[in-house]
Amino acid sequence: MTKGKQMELDLRADLDRFLQEQASELTESVSKMLLEGRQVSAKNRYEGYGMLASSMAMIMASMKTMKKDMAELLEYMRADDFNAAGQVAVLDDSLTKLIGDALKMSALAKRIGNDLLVSGNEERSR
Repeated sequence: MTKGKQMELDLRADLDRFLQEQASELTESVSKMLLEGRQVSAKNRYEGYGMLASSMAMIMASMKTMKKDMAELLEYMRADDFNAAGQVAVLDDSLTKLIGDALKMSALAKRIGNDLLVSGNEERSR
């Protein structure tokens, strides 16, 4: 080890590391799609906050649906496995939507951060 440098040891489990890498790649892909879709860019931090708040509202709605589906699964615990399996599939759909909403918000945050850097640099260069 060279003097002054500290080695970083990654102690995360392989699955956690894999999921983090995949989420980063997916966020990057969604971010590129947002740019290609030519959605409105954030002109300032206020617009950026508003866009992110709207995205967060979508996540909160998805979380509410997931919570309801989880509560319904608890009710199916009294039933047989076949009926519970159907509710687990409903819960899986809710979780998939929640993950999609979170990925979109992450990509939006990345794009807004870039927009703010560009507008901030333009302001400084004037």
